[in-house]
Amino acid sequence: MKDVTAVTPNDPDEMKSALAVGPIAILLSTTASYTQYKGGIISGLAGSPICGEVPNHYALSVGWGTDATAGDFYIVKESFGSTWGESGYSRIAITQGKGTCGIN
Repeated sequence: MKDVTAVTPNDPDEMKSALAVGPIAILLSTTASYTQYKGGIISGLAGSPICGEVPNHYALSVGWGTDATAGDFYIVKESFGSTWGESGYSRIAITQGKGTCGIN
């Protein structure tokens, strides 16, 4: 079994560094609207139509990137299949604190 390391909560810089080593299991706070995601960078805060208040959805962050307009985002592999979102992935804006949909 490989080593497992915890990432400090609410620290996007540490999370980005950890993603350079490998994927990270994450817990998001989502609403039913999240299942309707078709593409783009999710930037809603807790309480927005796509983000919920309570952590309720596990996924896997596999990396991060930068968009010239929207800034940095996490790349998240979902369990909904390859026809969901962006070929089975979503992009979630990197923000400080708890992060978009609580991703940090």
